[in-house]
Amino acid sequence: MAGAWEIVGSGLGAVATLAGVLAGGRIGSRSQERQWGRDAGRDACGDVLRGYAVIYSQFSHWARRGEEPDIDWPEWNRALSLVRLVAPPAVVAAADAMDAELWVISRELRGGRVGLERWLHLREPLEARHLEFVNAARESLVPGTGRLTRAVGRPPESHAMWQVPGQAAQD
Repeated sequence: MAGAWEIVGSGLGAVATLAGVLAGGRIGSRSQERQWGRDAGRDACGDVLRGYAVIYSQFSHWARRGEEPDIDWPEWNRALSLVRLVAPPAVVAAADAMDAELWVISRELRGGRVGLERWLHLREPLEARHLEFVNAARESLVPGTGRLTRAVGRPPESHAMWQVPGQAAQD
């Protein structure tokens, strides 16, 4: 009789060990999937921010100098598509809102030389959408980090650097 209990005990021990291995493997797999998702989301958001910075700079140059740049729209669309694949809906919505503003500005710029004053006005909604994207991405990637109130360190429009020489700043 003692031999039977030893066999049952050994069998239960083997089943428990196997269950532990399977559970550990499942937990490890879930952890790896979450890590992959965070990495993919971070990379996709980085691609959108990189593309935004290039297009923003090209738009600024275009607005002030009237020289239409060769914007890499396929690269921008690739970055947006990647965000749509791996980012949560709030991040996708923020990226789409930023893209919509780029469309508006692109159309306005194609209408003719815009100039600095008009560019400063046009970029306000774009920069607001950019900030929304940054905050959505931050919340998605590192929850609880808090919202930023500015996405760029550039001086405000009221700063003297934006004034035409001999013209007083408007508050």
